[in-house]
Amino acid sequence: MSDDTGSAIDALDAAEFPLTRESVVADIAEVLGVERQAVTGGTDLIDHGLDSIRTMYLVEKWQALGVDIQFFDLVDDSTVDGWWRALEAKMKDGGGES
Repeated sequence: MSDDTGSAIDALDAAEFPLTRESVVADIAEVLGVERQAVTGGTDLIDHGLDSIRTMYLVEKWQALGVDIQFFDLVDDSTVDGWWRALEAKMKDGGGES
């Protein structure tokens, strides 16, 4: 899946959901200390140096925005696409309403 692929949340009112795919990619790039363009859908975050401390930082940041995401929700698929699917599912289930 590429970054160009739309999703159901991307098509909905952005005010309803606290995160977009683009904001998630920007957050990941920031904690990795890389340019946003270096983070694509298939990027394996562990291979790019994302450790558990930085993952917990992101989880806590997204929780503060109202997304009911947990560390263990992200460990099965350490790609950007996998994380976005997990976050999107949580937001669709009501775990992303402010």
